[in-house]
Amino acid sequence: MVKDGVVDGWRYQRARIDITVNKNFWTVRFPMESHQLRFYIEPDYSADRVVLIKDGENSAINRSLSVPGFYLTRSDVASYTSIYNTSYGEPDAVNDITSEFMTQVELNRTGLGLYAKCFIALFGTSLWVFITMFLCTFHRVDPLSMIPAVLFGTVSNIMVGANLLPDSLNVGLLEYVNVWGILTIIAGALTIININRIRNKYNDNYFAVIFGRIISFTLMFIVILGHILMPLSAYLVA
Repeated sequence: MVKDGVVDGWRYQRARIDITVNKNFWTVRFPMESHQLRFYIEPDYSADRVVLIKDGENSAINRSLSVPGFYLTRSDVASYTSIYNTSYGEPDAVNDITSEFMTQVELNRTGLGLYAKCFIALFGTSLWVFITMFLCTFHRVDPLSMIPAVLFGTVSNIMVGANLLPDSLNVGLLEYVNVWGILTIIAGALTIININRIRNKYNDNYFAVIFGRIISFTLMFIVILGHILMPLSAYLVA
């Protein structure tokens, strides 16, 4: 107890409390997730002796609260009653009604830094796919044999992302972005195959260049748009 006194007929007690929070984090949106942490205070007495009432006007969270990789989005307090519907193995026990006070804080990711780190290898492999497509389009070469090397980078990126979270947790966004990367590689390989087919079977280099250019720029736009929308949607979801 830090302070105990009566102000305007109300008894105020100021206490410093050390708590330990155990929480199963919802990781569907990792690494762009937010987390809500709730802290409960419950007296040993039932509600007929002690009732906790929130003081919303004077309740606040220290704005300098620092959690690495997160920032404090919002906070609030609430008070309510709780009924225990159990006798705890004692037939003559009375199910007490108690008063509880709760403080809640919401933490959100500070930015895209961790997202970039999680998918740095995937971004590199996607860039490699587009390089091979442009080589095939403008230089009359067949870089299809270079595509398998991209798959090793993608697989390593998937393994790194999966190891960031325990197996029991939902990988969510990590899985979606990696699947997006695999689809990018498949689309790039199919584009190269079709460009080569146009050149070799129909001997039409002019159309092959036009086809490769249109498909390459269209695919690049779609891939970049996907890498923007996926983290953005995860970041904005409450």
